[in-house]
Amino acid sequence: MIRILLYIGGVFQAIFFLFHVQLGTSICESLTLNATDKSLMQMFNIGITVFVFFFIVISFLFWRDLYITRLGKATLIFISIAYFFRASAEIFMLEFSLSVFLTCVVIGFIYITPLFSSLKD
Repeated sequence: MIRILLYIGGVFQAIFFLFHVQLGTSICESLTLNATDKSLMQMFNIGITVFVFFFIVISFLFWRDLYITRLGKATLIFISIAYFFRASAEIFMLEFSLSVFLTCVVIGFIYITPLFSSLKD
């Protein structure tokens, strides 16, 4: 069951990865942003894209280590917190989107659930 949850999380991460790759292209092609703002947005987007790619790799290739090792558990907590913060940012900092908010909350719970689950693979 844990493996399935982490694979589902990996699929969500892959979708976000593709979104961020496309977002990078959109930032480059933007006519309304000045050069400084484009550079800053690209740096943040590249950083997020690298993190999301890392989340994909560990979700598919190192899923067992995520809930067995202490480093894996810390990584699960980090991923969950990152998505819970993103969900809260949707409420407080951006124009609210229910679908983005719920997606981030679901992903946060997907990655925190193995820490409390008695279901073993």
